[in-house]
Order: sequence, then structure tokens, then C-alpha cells
Amino acid sequence: MINIIYRISNNSYNKVRIDGLTKEKSLLNALKIFNPKDVKWILIEDALNIETKRNIDTITKEYSEIIKYEVKTGSGAASFN
Repeated sequence: MINIIYRISNNSYNKVRIDGLTKEKSLLNALKIFNPKDVKWILIEDALNIETKRNIDTITKEYSEIIKYEVKTGSGAASFN
């Protein structure tokens, strides 16, 4: 079985993004490719603001299989400790 560990955060450093690409669209794409009904998903929600948290909850509501962890590390590497 494939295991997906996906981290999403509002505290990431500023980087150039493809026009129109958002955290939510990236997650939707990953869910389409790696359906949680077929693979094991762990979603690490790191220091999400209210709007992002609400959007992620809406996107993932149909996937009860996703294991979610809320953390407040503010650092990519620290999320996995």
C-alpha cells in the first residue's frame, strides 16, 4: 500500500508560484491522483489560518479515510518530529 504524508501550512516561506496555483488546488490535485480510498493518507495541518483550515476541511470532508494532525511548528522539518 502507498502511504502519502502531505503537509500544508500558512507559515511557509514566500516563493514564486505558478499563476492560479493555490494550496487548495494542489491538495485537490493530489487527492485526485492518490485517492484516499486506495492509498493511506496522513495530512499534517501546520499552523493553518481559519480560512485555509475551513477550505481544507471542505475539500477533505468526503474522505473519512484521511488521518489528520494539527500542529503548530511553523517549520517544514519540525512538522515530522
